[in-house]
Amino acid sequence: TQKADFGGAARAFACGFSCNHKGYILCGMCQTADTNDVWEYTPSTNTWISRMPYPGAGRENMVGFSIGTRAYVGTGGSLLNPNANDWWAFDPGTNSWASKASVPGVGRTAAVAFNIDSVGYLGTGWGTARLADFYEYNPTTNTWTPKAAFPGTARYMAVGFSIGMKGYIATGDDGSIKQPDCWEYTLANTWSQSATLDHGRASAVGFGMATKGYVGIGFDNFPTMSVYQDFWELGNTAGIDDGPMKNESIKAFPNPFTEYISVSYTLEKSAAVKIEMFDLTGKSVCVLSDKLNQYPGEYSVKWNANESNLNNGMYILTIKAGQKVYTRKINLLK
Repeated sequence: TQKADFGGAARAFACGFSCNHKGYILCGMCQTADTNDVWEYTPSTNTWISRMPYPGAGRENMVGFSIGTRAYVGTGGSLLNPNANDWWAFDPGTNSWASKASVPGVGRTAAVAFNIDSVGYLGTGWGTARLADFYEYNPTTNTWTPKAAFPGTARYMAVGFSIGMKGYIATGDDGSIKQPDCWEYTLANTWSQSATLDHGRASAVGFGMATKGYVGIGFDNFPTMSVYQDFWELGNTAGIDDGPMKNESIKAFPNPFTEYISVSYTLEKSAAVKIEMFDLTGKSVCVLSDKLNQYPGEYSVKWNANESNLNNGMYILTIKAGQKVYTRKINLLK
C-alpha cells in the first residue's frame, strides 16, 4: 500500500532504521550534494516530520542499528567527502545526538552492521581498500572490541542481519566477482559458512525476522551488468528450528547469579554435549560439562562460580550439541 511520500528531497544511498515504533531515514545523496537531514515516520498517522540533523558531514552508505530506545549510526562517505569512522547515538525522545567512540580502523563506507540482543556489530566495507575487519560495540560502556575477522574475502556493499542470537554477512563486492556466499557469526566469536545464493551480487538488501533471514535484489557485472529482482529466505538456521534441541528448551538460572548457576536443557535427539563459558573477547574461560554421548531426555548441570577466579561481568554460555551451537548471555555478580 502506497503511503505518504518521504518528507525530504529525493535521494539514494540513504540510511534507515526503526526505533521506538517509528521509522527513520537520514543522509544520502541528493541530486546536487550529500545531505545530513533526518526524517521520522509515524505509521499510525502516516506522517513525516523533520528531526535534528545528523551532526556529521552529509554522506552516503552509512550503517546503524537500534538498541533499546536509541539508535547508533555512523561511517559512510562519498566522492566529495572522505570515508568516515565517526559514531553517534540518536535519542528520539529528546531529539538529540551524542558523539560516541569512533569505529576503530580506517574510515569506511558501505559496511555492514547489525545487533544481537543489546550489543552491536560492524565490519567490512571500503576504506583505503576492501575490508574484512569486524568489531563489537557495547553501548553501555561506549567501547569497541575487535572480534574474529570476517572469514570470507574482504568486501564492501554486502548485507548484514541477525536471526535470534546469531549474525550473518552475505553477498558483496570483493573486487573480482560479486559474491553469493553467506557467513554465520556466533557469540562465541566464531564464524562458519552458511547457505549460498544462486547469484552473486552487491548492493543487495537483507534483514532478519523471527527465525528466518531474507536477502534479495542487488546487481552484478559479469559479463554485463545485471540488476536482480529475486528474493530469498534463509531458513532452519542457527540451531533455532532444527537440531538436537530447541533454544527455548535451554534454561540458565538464576541470571544474574552470585554463586551457583544451573543449566538445564532437553535433548530431542542423541548427541554429544559440551557446555562452555566464554568471555566477551571470545576466550574460553570454563568448561561446565563435556559428555561424549547423551540420549533424548532432560538434563541439568550445576556450576559453582567460587571454583574459578572469574571477575564479575557478562559471559557467553554455549551449549554445543552435535554440530549445533546454542548460546545464552549470563551475568556473574559475586
